Amino acid sequence: MLSTIVGEVNGRAWVHPQQAKGSVLAAFSCRVGGDSTGPFASLNVGLHVGDDPLQVIRSREQCAAYCGVPLEHFVFAEQVHGSAVAVVTHEHAGRGARNLATAIPGVDALVTNQSGLALAILVADCVPILMWDEARHVVAAIHSGWRGTVLHLAAKTVDVMKEQFGTHPSDVRVALGPSIRRCCYEVDDAVLDKVKSEFSPLVVSPSARPKHAYLSLVDCIREDLDKSGVLPDHVEDVGICTSCHHNLFFSYRKEGRTGRSLAVVCLK
Repeated sequence: MLSTIVGEVNGRAWVHPQQAKGSVLAAFSCRVGGDSTGPFASLNVGLHVGDDPLQVIRSREQCAAYCGVPLEHFVFAEQVHGSAVAVVTHEHAGRGARNLATAIPGVDALVTNQSGLALAILVADCVPILMWDEARHVVAAIHSGWRGTVLHLAAKTVDVMKEQFGTHPSDVRVALGPSIRRCCYEVDDAVLDKVKSEFSPLVVSPSARPKHAYLSLVDCIREDLDKSGVLPDHVEDVGICTSCHHNLFFSYRKEGRTGRSLAVVCLK
């Protein structure tokens, strides 16, 4: 399965949603092909994990070159596991690209309607969500862990696209990237109570451990998107578990201290 999804260029592997064509670049990086070592091996793009920052910047530059967009035209979110969405323009170009402190503060989702501006999200198990509406020329990038998912961040991002740019939800295309899946994501009652109050019972499966269950974040997000009016066949899930495939993707749950992969979307 992975061989049909993961394409390799110059030793670096990327996952490309099949629905992303034409005026949209959407991609998810793998962990191979960089120069970082130890727990960050090897294409780590996270500046906050304890890796050599110069090495991280080199990895980011390599990713930017692959995307055909200068790193100075990337915009990064701070990612605080919240529900805030920021609309960004070329005035924000370069924010967070070379310095963590300049990332767009307090947000986990970015939206733009400007070409050549790459929206970037960092992940190591959380669900990277990329959205695009070619009819209204709008894209979005979302970091959705369990907290953001329970806060309906995906649906809130669709709302921002509607309110700010006139997007019709039926025109929205969505890619759910490599992330930890139900098979490996066991959570406790504290998380389950919050999930069960917002989503159907279908998003959880029983665990042999008392007061625990397995959670499918992508199924939660699908429910959210469906309620928002996004068409089910417009939601593409790459179907890759980062914990199962930690040789190809960073997984915090599997490895603890580790690097971060990149999810990027850009209007060409």
